[in-house]
Amino acid sequence: MSIQQNLEHILSRIRAAELRAGRPAGSVRLVAVSKTFPAEDVKACHDAGQRIFGENKVQEGLAKIPSLPPDTEWHLIGPLQRNKVRKALEYFTLIHAVDSLRLARFMDTVAQETGNARILLEVNVGNEDSKFGFFPETLEKEWPELSSLNHLEIAGLMCIPPRWKIRRRRGPISAVSGS
Repeated sequence: MSIQQNLEHILSRIRAAELRAGRPAGSVRLVAVSKTFPAEDVKACHDAGQRIFGENKVQEGLAKIPSLPPDTEWHLIGPLQRNKVRKALEYFTLIHAVDSLRLARFMDTVAQETGNARILLEVNVGNEDSKFGFFPETLEKEWPELSSLNHLEIAGLMCIPPRWKIRRRRGPISAVSGS
């Protein structure tokens, strides 16, 4: 299947899901994860109509961003280290993985110089020690300070649920939470 055909297939499934959920057409936006793909493949996907791409690493994104037209929207979907915050805020429209108050404070300071930043707070809803993100109770406690950071627009949450195992039983398949 070509990139164009694959994109059309995915978008038709999204539109059908919007319809089933009673959501307005076009209310769900696809973020195509471009990590590990060469810039030529990302450009081909852009040429097919995709405009939002997610990169896992700042440096990998910086290598691709100049290769694509300016109407491309870039999201940083991977973990962000403090030493890469300035570059991330300069080149990425949305940062998906703000996982601590410390990082948010630092980003707010940098954003004061570079312009406001849109972020998602990463929440570890399964309270798993092996995963990053705010534990729900920590987020609740730190919310007043997070929401008062003047240069960060908290656009939503990026949640990390526990791994789901699929077990077959007689009858339909059931999803079971667990590691």
